[in-house]
Amino acid sequence: MSRGAWRDRGAWLLAFMHAFVAVCVLLPSAGVHAAETVHAQIAATSEQVAALTAVLEARLEPLVLEVTAVEAVDPAAALSAPPTEDVARVWITLDDGGATAIVLSGDGARGMVRQLPREGASDEVLREELALVIGTAVDTLRRDAASLASSAALREELGLSPEPEPPPEPAPSVEPPPPAPPEPSPIASLPPLPPVVRTPPPVEPTRWRLAGMAFYEVQGFAAGQIIAHGPGLSLGLGGPPLTLGPRFELSGQYRLPAAAENDVAGLRLHSGAFRLTTQLTVVRSSRVLLRVLGGAGLDLLVIEPFLVDARAELMPRRVRIAPALRFGLDVPVRLAGEVSLRIGAGMDVDAIGTRYVIQDGDALVPLLDPLRIRPLLSLGVDTTFVGHPAFGP
Repeated sequence: MSRGAWRDRGAWLLAFMHAFVAVCVLLPSAGVHAAETVHAQIAATSEQVAALTAVLEARLEPLVLEVTAVEAVDPAAALSAPPTEDVARVWITLDDGGATAIVLSGDGARGMVRQLPREGASDEVLREELALVIGTAVDTLRRDAASLASSAALREELGLSPEPEPPPEPAPSVEPPPPAPPEPSPIASLPPLPPVVRTPPPVEPTRWRLAGMAFYEVQGFAAGQIIAHGPGLSLGLGGPPLTLGPRFELSGQYRLPAAAENDVAGLRLHSGAFRLTTQLTVVRSSRVLLRVLGGAGLDLLVIEPFLVDARAELMPRRVRIAPALRFGLDVPVRLAGEVSLRIGAGMDVDAIGTRYVIQDGDALVPLLDPLRIRPLLSLGVDTTFVGHPAFGP
């Protein structure tokens, strides 16, 4: 091999060795810068920043110190700073009153706060104390960071409000699986059900019944002399259906005028009768009812005298009210629907024994002597206005 060839090989070998040495030297230094760096922000005059930087570099060696001069240090912003790859981060405030240092780990989880009052110390002494405190804190962060205070404790020490918790991460959206195809119904082949026929609930009948009647009544008023008779109307209020009662009825009757006389004088009698009775149903069927009744009322009498003998003295016309009691039976017979034929029989009892007389000298001569017990018959047509049926099913 020629001498020129050996010279070329030697040049290539020398270049390779230089490159290997450069890689071996630069790679560790780059790793130290990434993982062994302390970043400091200092709020002080330019002379104080330069002097303090020199003291800190000597104290933190072999760590790399990066210094940034700032106008002021905001403790809240320092404690909320995003994490970095630095070994430690330092914020320093240096003024005439003393110095304040905040030392945090790169992730901001642990750290320390120290306030150093000047108390007459010179700038050089204050810088040495500050470098000693910061160097001790950085050494502790590298060996046993858990022994230092948490960021929450530092906030409380500086009088800052707790850092708000980050919002919760949204839950991952999970799309629901597609719906499964419907399974064939086992009853699809069955015949359809018949339609449901809903019958309305039975209507509860009204508990009371209001009815009215038009009637004609004939009554024996005086033996062999006067028959009292005339038309009337009544209004009845019945109790719950399909029971024995009670039933209340109020009636009013107009009686046609009647007259009585003797050889001396006579009278014309105009009258009306009002009765209030209570009725109990003792027999009930779909066609016929049987009721017993009892009650009381008043007879309104207008007495109009007239002369037969001109020598007699005529008394003036008078109006009189006479009480009476009534007892009897009532038989309604259904004609159609709620219309019925009512047949009644009974008696009125004169409660005071009424008599009509004329005075002949010192003697009283009877002119009209009504019966104390007066039999009666009535016939009427009754219908229901409101309420339940009168007859049974």
